[in-house]
Amino acid sequence: MPVSEGQENIFTSNLDTASTTNPVINLEPLDTTPPAVTINSPKEKQYLHSDIIPVDYQITDESATKETLYFDSVLFEENQIDGFFQELGIHQLKIDALDKFNNSSTVTFEIIATLDSLYRDIGRAYSLGWIKNTRTRDTALNLVNNVRNWYNKYELLKQTNPVMAKLVKTKLISLLATLKTSLNLFEKLRVITHQANQLIFKQIEYIINNL
Repeated sequence: MPVSEGQENIFTSNLDTASTTNPVINLEPLDTTPPAVTINSPKEKQYLHSDIIPVDYQITDESATKETLYFDSVLFEENQIDGFFQELGIHQLKIDALDKFNNSSTVTFEIIATLDSLYRDIGRAYSLGWIKNTRTRDTALNLVNNVRNWYNKYELLKQTNPVMAKLVKTKLISLLATLKTSLNLFEKLRVITHQANQLIFKQIEYIINNL
């Protein structure tokens, strides 16, 4: 078949030896296009520590024979990323799609902490049995709510009265330090696990550092 100007076709031969007298050679186009990988989720943005992030992607080359996912360079086989079990900070999802060529797509995102994520994670820690009773859970949640009320004042004063905002920030840090002290006491009393203490402690530190 003639090839139009500017067009280039590459073929491979497939010899049909069923007939020894008249062998037939079938010409098939050679796949020279690596598979294209598009990651729809996660996005390159910040997610809360309490978020459950769906993993969604597309591979446009139907001839791709294998796809492999890596989360922070470790083989990953889940369809979602549960922020609750991840460290705060930068993370990376990479997807490799293989045929005769290799192609990959990578997305980088950040997991952060806020008072909202801290509140939700305390509730989840209780549901997992990391916080042993409702009294301890409610004490921690009430402390977070108190901090939240002062944080709302702080956000408002930052725009209207910077001097007062500094005083409120000092109060905020003091309240968060009280929460950390309470966590250590709770762990000593064995009403929360070390996992719960560390989970909440790290978020408190992140919040303080980002005030």
